[in-house]
Amino acid sequence: MKVINPLGMSLICLVVATASSAAACYSAHSYKNAMINEKVRLDLECTENRQRYTDTQKSRIMYEKYHDRFLKYQNEGLFGKEERIEWAKILEHFSAELRLPLLRYEIEPQRNIELVGTRPVAGVEVKASSMKITADILHEGDLLDLLNRLETHTTGNFSVKKCKLTSEAYRESELRYKPEISYVNMICHLDWYTVEISS
Repeated sequence: MKVINPLGMSLICLVVATASSAAACYSAHSYKNAMINEKVRLDLECTENRQRYTDTQKSRIMYEKYHDRFLKYQNEGLFGKEERIEWAKILEHFSAELRLPLLRYEIEPQRNIELVGTRPVAGVEVKASSMKITADILHEGDLLDLLNRLETHTTGNFSVKKCKLTSEAYRESELRYKPEISYVNMICHLDWYTVEISS
């Protein structure tokens, strides 16, 4: 049996110790890298969660701010399809109630419009339909009455582009009230608005 001298034994111990130290250092380095990577992942996850929370808070604030207004516009018929038949019924009822000798209307096809100062929103289309109303009315107040009825008794939103009133009575030497004669001819142009939201 060969006996290892003390110097050889020392060298073997040194090699084993060095290898053990290297393995320990490598393990520690790997563990440190793993911890760093885990910290980075958790930091990113926290950042994403904070962003989601912020977005949720903003959405909640927007919902609370515009929810009632949205329901109001929805009930007024601003969203969805336009109600042309309803508009026609109000006009015909108004004409029959006042026994107007003439009331007719024309509605043009819907067209897309762009609102000044706003940017297009995907899935949202703002549309308008032009309506021309021609009528012989007894006095100017009937025009205001008609517009008020359209505003309060129909589903939809409209704006008055222009109205023109002319009267044959001013050409007569004497203004006489005759129920069977219309004194004022009215021509009004309206724009009806709807907003269509695609799902």
